[in-house]
Amino acid sequence: MRKGKTIIMILLCIAVFGVLSFFMKPTKNTNAVAQEGSILVTGRSGYTLTVAYGRLTGLEFRETMDYGSMLEGTDDKYEKSGRWQNAELGEYLLCVNPKIKPCILARTEEGTMVFNFESAKATEALYTALLEQMAAQPAIEGFGKILSVSTRGFVDVDGVKLSCVQFFVSGAISCVLMFLFETPRMDAIMVALPALLYSGIMSCGLAYTFQIVGQKYTEATVASLILCLESVFGVLAGAVILHEVLTGREIVGCIIMFAAILLSQVSDLITEKFKQRRTA
Repeated sequence: MRKGKTIIMILLCIAVFGVLSFFMKPTKNTNAVAQEGSILVTGRSGYTLTVAYGRLTGLEFRETMDYGSMLEGTDDKYEKSGRWQNAELGEYLLCVNPKIKPCILARTEEGTMVFNFESAKATEALYTALLEQMAAQPAIEGFGKILSVSTRGFVDVDGVKLSCVQFFVSGAISCVLMFLFETPRMDAIMVALPALLYSGIMSCGLAYTFQIVGQKYTEATVASLILCLESVFGVLAGAVILHEVLTGREIVGCIIMFAAILLSQVSDLITEKFKQRRTA
């Protein structure tokens, strides 16, 4: 019975890693950030397009598009950007993630630009805001600032510096609370020193920093899923490494919680993937 439960936990662990590997994409998405009177679109390579509100003469949302051939720029599986041309538009400027099919076609006084955002849904939302408020510059700037906070922040922040600041703040607060609510003794600290060093250096210093750096290149949906699965990984690690055995009721409870977390975090992503496959 004990062996059977251990096998079930190992299979559940494999399933968790399988699901994460299916949805995880270690790439940066195209970003859109508001500036004074315009939106700045930035590709993975750093290529930028500036869409000035006052110079927009036309706007279209395309579910798919034949980008044509590249004249100058980048053309790989993660980004298409630079000067491109096709039979419909002639020469135009492009900045898209080719894994995201929908795009926005913006006609300006200087020429045509094509770009998309971090996902199909976000691209459509950006198009709707641009279309409805093309003449209302303050409103579109406000929309752009929201996008800047939700996507641009975790891409540009140095993960190691962010981790160090969090360690310093949490350490300072913990020290104050320790002297307020505990009675620290040096002999007790020395007894627990190996565990404290392991927890501080390995668990927090290395593992937590690696988590932050890894999430920098992960989609927001997948990153939130990983954070929600910390308790699941704790249970699985205890079963596989420490040989802890759960009861049948506890195993069923873990499966239900895992399924609920998975559905709540990736339901939109699953729908988008199936939609892209149907249109491919």
